[in-house]
Amino acid sequence: MFCRKCGGQIPDGRPFCPSCGTPADVSSAPSYTNNVYNVAQPKQTSGLAVASLILGILALVLACFGVVGIICGILAVIMGGVALASKKGGKGMAIAGLVCGLIAIVPAIIVISIGKSLLDALGF
Repeated sequence: MFCRKCGGQIPDGRPFCPSCGTPADVSSAPSYTNNVYNVAQPKQTSGLAVASLILGILALVLACFGVVGIICGILAVIMGGVALASKKGGKGMAIAGLVCGLIAIVPAIIVISIGKSLLDALGF
């Protein structure tokens, strides 16, 4: 058996770890194999979270082109929301994509409004 605190090997029948003195509790001790801890595997990153981040950044860059920025921003917000609702990893990327998408929508709407006002003023 291996110690649950330091990972040192405890000979059978010994009540304490010879390395650190931790009690050897057989019933609640985690299983160790060849002095390697059984560590939980990290969650796999969601593809939607990555797509949300990429589209959010694109929306920020393309916000000055109006409709393209709005489309990218809306897609980033949708994909970010779906990625956050899933149980996969990439929560930070999903939040960043969602925020970037929301921030990019505002200047894109302003650009469209100014463009429409200019076209109306010129009689088009």
